Amino acid sequence: MDPRSSPSVAVFADRDTNDIDIRLVARSLYSVAGTVRMRGDNHPVTNATIRLRKTEGSQQPSDTSKRPDFESTMAYFYTSTDKNGHWAIENVPEGAYRLAVQSALNAPTAETFVQEERDITVVGTDIEDLSAEVSKGGRVSGVASIEGNGTSPKYIIVDAARANGNANSHVRLEEAGKFLLTAVPSGEVRLNAFPLPRDKFYVKSISGNGLDLLRTNLTVGEGEEINNVSIVISPDVGVVTGRVLSRRSDEPIARINVMLRRVNDDNVRLIGGELAGVTDDRGNFRLSAPPGIYVVLAWRAAGGPTFRDAMDRALSEQKPGLTLAPGDRKQLDIRLP
Repeated sequence: MDPRSSPSVAVFADRDTNDIDIRLVARSLYSVAGTVRMRGDNHPVTNATIRLRKTEGSQQPSDTSKRPDFESTMAYFYTSTDKNGHWAIENVPEGAYRLAVQSALNAPTAETFVQEERDITVVGTDIEDLSAEVSKGGRVSGVASIEGNGTSPKYIIVDAARANGNANSHVRLEEAGKFLLTAVPSGEVRLNAFPLPRDKFYVKSISGNGLDLLRTNLTVGEGEEINNVSIVISPDVGVVTGRVLSRRSDEPIARINVMLRRVNDDNVRLIGGELAGVTDDRGNFRLSAPPGIYVVLAWRAAGGPTFRDAMDRALSEQKPGLTLAPGDRKQLDIRLP
């Protein structure tokens, strides 16, 4: 019986509740096991983290609209490899799963490698011989600098992510300066920098190997070290403030979604600024962004106008757009029907 289809049971104070019929259903559970080795010399990888996530009919942890059930509690499994690189997970229900092998997060002395993932299916029998080969990847180093002599970010996260997957390498800098990324996935990677707080800074440029890395990806070879990356961060975000008002009554409207949308699309990735937000109880909003030309979109989460309506209206009413120069401050009120 599916627990979600079971009838509710009413329990009252100072009264016994009787005749509750519970039926137990036999269920087939299996074990999944394997070994992790390093590409090249084939040595076993100790203390690697193994994550098994159900991909078929599983409930995501962030989905709070559904109550937890038996299936959701058996959708995630974790373990780690032993000194021989071996791992095993017991009591796995049948289904489709995503297996991830990654470096231990809280073990500084553990061996680092590029995260690897694969899809597996558990059906009718145990899986005992999954072999995973991981790679040390490449290394990317350089310098992150802050433009001007003003305030500095609280910290900066530098990240290199596989362009066609979810493997990545990242490092947190407590202040501007040199950085080193290890276990960078080979192939095309997207290099990012995230200065925080994000509403007060933006990434002005990322360059390396003669490339503008805000416009193109970086190609990293297996075992290669790229050491000439330069990241420039600026505090000169442009800021747009204003209110969202009713077109009929001129009254402020709270809880309206607002967003800065770039008009001059030159294929440069925008990193930094607070590009989206929600109006407060007085209809006020504050958005920030890297220099460029933008329109401000405003729409309701429900009841219209929609995001598409907001886009069409903004392009019509705000043409040719708001030009934000470095450190610029603009004010704009928006009226909704």
